[in-house]
Amino acid sequence: MPTPLVVLEYCQRCKFGLRANWIQQELLSTFAPIPPAQQANSNSASIASVLLIPKVDDASSGRFRVWIHASSNQGSGLQLVWDRKVQAGFPEMKVLKQKIRDHVNPDFGLGHSDKK
Repeated sequence: MPTPLVVLEYCQRCKFGLRANWIQQELLSTFAPIPPAQQANSNSASIASVLLIPKVDDASSGRFRVWIHASSNQGSGLQLVWDRKVQAGFPEMKVLKQKIRDHVNPDFGLGHSDKK
């Protein structure tokens, strides 16, 4: 799989698929892939792919997790970015974009998503 990779794991029985698709679209728009020739000269943050994993087993009831696989100052490998059950709700898009940015390129400005 190309990296950085964002993984959206969600409960299909809870009808979280539309939210996962919306988040996927937002992340791919904000962190659009950059052609390899431009990557070295760019102060940007891009993700290579987003993987959606619908879950239907009883153990995953109510699950909505966001993971990232990237090499960054926070380590490499698959890291949990958001868990709906732990954080008691879905992520605000602004917050999720900031968390993804911090893994991909902490110096990248998100414009209006960085304002408080």
